[in-house]
Amino acid sequence: MDDGSTFGNNEIWQELRDAGAEVVHHDENRGIAAALNTGVSTGLAMDPNAWILTLDQDSDLTDGYVERALSTYALLTKQGVNVGLVAPGKHNGFPVKLLRSEGDFVEAFDPMQSGCLIPAAVFRTAGYLDEDLFIDGVDTDFNARLRRLGYRLPADPECNLHHELGRPREVTILKRRIHFRGRPLALTYHTPLRVYYITRNSLVIARRYWRDNPSWMFRRLWMEVESNLVRLAFGPDRRAYTISWRHGIRDAFKGHLGKADAAIARSLSPRP
Repeated sequence: MDDGSTFGNNEIWQELRDAGAEVVHHDENRGIAAALNTGVSTGLAMDPNAWILTLDQDSDLTDGYVERALSTYALLTKQGVNVGLVAPGKHNGFPVKLLRSEGDFVEAFDPMQSGCLIPAAVFRTAGYLDEDLFIDGVDTDFNARLRRLGYRLPADPECNLHHELGRPREVTILKRRIHFRGRPLALTYHTPLRVYYITRNSLVIARRYWRDNPSWMFRRLWMEVESNLVRLAFGPDRRAYTISWRHGIRDAFKGHLGKADAAIARSLSPRP
């Protein structure tokens, strides 16, 4: 699924076709939700009972990943668990955040969409991803909707997803590297425009699902607050981040969704 990329990839697309893949293109960047929806609908048109495995371009799976996820799904459904998806239990070798752990059932806190194995019936019941969110929070919104419908979101501890989360940047004070427990600290860098989407969509999702599980939503929002405090304390582009938070909060309360307009994108470009 190519979401309107502008760099030369014709050889790659042909290699994928030669390998038996169905390659689908958007004429322009329509956001990750639209890209995923197009991919899912294309797959289900080919096989209405297919399993959907969503993967970002910078994700990779460990050996036996799919077999483990299918085995977990079969085991839990046999025990009466209404499984909406099976998520990886590890990212880059580190355990993911959990919502609960009960015997064989380990539930992910807020599964990232990349690496999730989802049966076709879930899309027929819950619908597709919300394209109005464009990027960021698309998976959180889908997770909350599944839980509202009574689905559970288990994570398999043996499924490890290798994935890049933003660009790491050094944490410095007065131009000196900061170390913790003998290791240099780094933060995950997101552009100010990306932080605009994170801010806006986090508030929109909180408004939609707050009453379903207040403690889960509060924890989810607090994670974003912590990330913003780290950006403010140690990150570059502090002025642009401040603008992104202001625009994101304003548009969340006004209900302005979709792709950010050109004026906002220009205002969030880091200045020298």
